[in-house]
Amino acid sequence: MNKKFDCVKMKRNGAEAIRKETGNMTLKKELAYWKEQSDQLRKKKAKVISGKVST
Repeated sequence: MNKKFDCVKMKRNGAEAIRKETGNMTLKKELAYWKEQSDQLRKKKAKVISGKVST
């Protein structure tokens, strides 16, 4: 079977990318990073719900 999409590989790649961004951060900086990422996701979600951006 030839997979076109590997969910586990995608998850691991995403986790590695985040680890590279946050690996050397202090706890305070990492918490600020996650707050910013969460805020951006909320804004994007609001746009998608309002129909201003497609998924």
